[in-house]
Amino acid sequence: MEQLSWECLYGISRSSQKGKSSVSVAPFNGGSLLTLIHLCSLRLQAGYNTFRNRLEQSLPYLDGPMLSTTGDESIDAVLKVLWTERGRDQDETQVDADQSQTPVDNALKILVQNATEEFGFAPRDVYNGVLNLSCTRDQHAAAVKKLNYSRLKILAETFSDKLELDDFSHRVVVVYPIRFLDDCDKWAIDFKSAQIARNVVESMRLEEDKHLREAYSFLRKIRESSTTLSRWVFEAIAHRMLSKGRQSEGRTLEPMPMVSDDCNPPAFSIGPSSTPSTPGTSLPSPAPLHSHTRAVTRADFTPGLSDVTLDNDRYYIPATTNNPLFDSFTIDPDFDRHTVAISIFQITTSSMHGGSAKGYSRIRKIMAHVRALLKKGHLNATVKVAYFLVCPDDGSEHKWQMPGDWDKGITVDDNRGEAFCIRVPVATGRGKVRYCYLKSATSRVSHTETRQKRAIEGDQKGKAPAKASRSSTSSTNTAGTNTRRRQST
Repeated sequence: MEQLSWECLYGISRSSQKGKSSVSVAPFNGGSLLTLIHLCSLRLQAGYNTFRNRLEQSLPYLDGPMLSTTGDESIDAVLKVLWTERGRDQDETQVDADQSQTPVDNALKILVQNATEEFGFAPRDVYNGVLNLSCTRDQHAAAVKKLNYSRLKILAETFSDKLELDDFSHRVVVVYPIRFLDDCDKWAIDFKSAQIARNVVESMRLEEDKHLREAYSFLRKIRESSTTLSRWVFEAIAHRMLSKGRQSEGRTLEPMPMVSDDCNPPAFSIGPSSTPSTPGTSLPSPAPLHSHTRAVTRADFTPGLSDVTLDNDRYYIPATTNNPLFDSFTIDPDFDRHTVAISIFQITTSSMHGGSAKGYSRIRKIMAHVRALLKKGHLNATVKVAYFLVCPDDGSEHKWQMPGDWDKGITVDDNRGEAFCIRVPVATGRGKVRYCYLKSATSRVSHTETRQKRAIEGDQKGKAPAKASRSSTSSTNTAGTNTRRRQST
């Protein structure tokens, strides 16, 4: 089933690119097509009927005021997922219940979606993530624990040079072909899911700053990981610096105003020659970057943001991995001026960035929570929001297109605000770039080393690439008849 699923999706992706269709395939896109494929094939797996019966018998546990345990570890794990899903706000729900389906079928749909978000869409991972969730989590956590910055560098370099992967990497990364030139596809490598990526980022955030920067610079030089793995390392760098304040790791972070196009919804942009704002000029008051370190705190939106306070010594990272518009936020009250500033941070390495309108509801939920805290403390203050795009200081232009519904639902809590850019100084020299690419739809995997993209697009365009020796990991793969992601099956 995995081969069929991937080859069909890859064919859709290539056909859509040639025909300029809007259909696309992402490394860990938990779309409805994949959910449907996995849900149907799940029923063919050994142990499905037994699991379904146990789940159906356990669903009444969700109806009480508190979630009780059943004594069955695998069932308790999925019940907690269902309990969390039920606790979400209606406008944040990711999987809509089908009224024509039975409760257990709707529950299985939610569990398939959850497994895809946690472990990626490799069918084996999805099946295990439903039928044996707790054990699958333990296995992936053990693999993530092994992946420090040095092993990540070795993993990317070994794949680029030899098309080989470490024995534990099948639980962490995915390799897949993407369009490169008109008649060539290339390999790309990324983490298998957003959840795995965030777990690696959380682990790497504790590394020394110089190690993170070395890893980022190195991954940028390997074409297969230059826009995938490197962006997650940059996120770890950005979280580390933002939580440490304006003077972070000996470097100064200064927000710069972005220019709005005055449309609805607006798009904010900034040029490569923009300069930092003078402190206190056009910036929200109080400013989000302090001279002191903030404690990194997980913000869980499901139980009502119970860990979020009015203290300005915390740097909040949402506990959910599928946060649709921002990566972190801070809260800074100024009781002398009767204001509270909520700073929304979006971390990106892309020159163009968007988002989902579902993020607005979460921002308004933060605002409502802050107003409740103010009321509880008998305080009066205006709650305002400001947006911060955090990107590498590489001298490039950046644009942040706000999603639709910018001015909807703002009667009580107005999520609109000005936008600013924070450029994080990192080494971004690309140097020589290694490529591993596929020629047309039926060629063998080909591999070239230390070739610049410019040379490939110019001198090499239209010529068949030289064939490389077949390695142990690619000897059975062809681009057309057996192209699939090199991950666990």
